[in-house]
Amino acid sequence: MAANAISLEGLPQLTRRLQQLEFKLRRKVYRSALRKATKPILSRAKQLVTVDTGTLRDSLKIRVTEQLFGYEAVVTPVKSKGKDPYYAHFVELGHVIRRKRGGKVLGHVEAKPFLRPAFDENYKRAISILAAEIRGALKRFGK
Repeated sequence: MAANAISLEGLPQLTRRLQQLEFKLRRKVYRSALRKATKPILSRAKQLVTVDTGTLRDSLKIRVTEQLFGYEAVVTPVKSKGKDPYYAHFVELGHVIRRKRGGKVLGHVEAKPFLRPAFDENYKRAISILAAEIRGALKRFGK
């Protein structure tokens, strides 16, 4: 699980009730709830990212994946038709400028973080949205 992960471990009663659902339905509930919970983080990251051409901002997407012990939602840049945001980590973390690979350092570019601040500002809101979405799904499906 990612270092900045949001976990349902603090809500064991919801987790137990979710386990009573059929696998496909449970997967649908988790994926939908995680996607909705991550939207505020995505929205804020798009506001914070520095914009030159807009490629990086437009490439930010939510990816929900199934992991060994649960599900994971990640805000990440995604390559699309001719637009490759390969430089996202350079913007987020900063980097040095070298003459050649392994050569003399000529300078550096300051970090302009956008993902970490977006996460830090919205993770509590994301947890509450996640819990509300799961509670709503459990009510809809009668568990």
